[in-house]
Amino acid sequence: MGIFAWMKGKRGTPPLPEKAPPALGYRTASVQGIGSREDQEDAFLFVNDRDVVRSRQEGLFAVVADGMGGMASGQEASAIAIASLADSFSSFDRNEALAPQLRQALCEASGKVFQRLNGLGGSTAIVCHIFREQLWFACVGDSSLYLLRDQQLNRLNQEHTVCTQRYEEALLSGSTDPSSGRNDPQSHAVTSFLGREELNQIDCLLRPLPLQAGVPEDHPYMQLYRSQKAVICCGQGDWERPDTTWFLKRIFEAKNIPIWVDLWGHDVNHDWNWWYKQTAYYMPYILGQQ
Repeated sequence: MGIFAWMKGKRGTPPLPEKAPPALGYRTASVQGIGSREDQEDAFLFVNDRDVVRSRQEGLFAVVADGMGGMASGQEASAIAIASLADSFSSFDRNEALAPQLRQALCEASGKVFQRLNGLGGSTAIVCHIFREQLWFACVGDSSLYLLRDQQLNRLNQEHTVCTQRYEEALLSGSTDPSSGRNDPQSHAVTSFLGREELNQIDCLLRPLPLQAGVPEDHPYMQLYRSQKAVICCGQGDWERPDTTWFLKRIFEAKNIPIWVDLWGHDVNHDWNWWYKQTAYYMPYILGQQ
């Protein structure tokens, strides 16, 4: 259907607008865990998530900043970044393109972290701005941003790590072999973060992503989810987040979706060698062989 509909039999009459679709509503939530660290070094921010009028006028703003545990002052770095990004959001011009403004906001936050901590602290960041039912985002570091749509969980952003850098170098040289990235001893090292003297890597949407309403309880997909087999597994070693995995389990249980959520041991890291073992372990179940 078009935006306008002609009244039947009155072609000379100006077109009347169709009934506008209902505005999307949003629910926000957060969960934090310190993992193996001694202190919480992550920070998050929501703006306008409790104000319907302002969210329609200015949009919903969400930020996650993950202070880098391998550097000093990770907690302070993420706090500085959150405060700077909140200030930037308050001055956004929504009549102009938002992508350059998100990039600039990250650059300003990075400069403030660097100036305050003299390059000794850093933080990753994911910045999301939902405006007029569209998602804009900009990211720095290795934190992940996902979109659930049409039964698929899709990662939207690219991580800034040595592993990704090696992949890109291999592709530019004509190779599709991913081993160069996986086998690098520094594969998980972050190559871009807030707090660098020069922030030269920012993953940013140049055009917004249209959003869709959430799936209601009587949607056909819900029955489909409940009739399929799926597994979410997580180790409890390095780079894993078993607390958020268990949080997902409670969500599935509340919706009567029988997904197998499984935790592995404290020696199981978020890495390829364990993924191969987990795939082999769960595949017979997925294929109905057990």
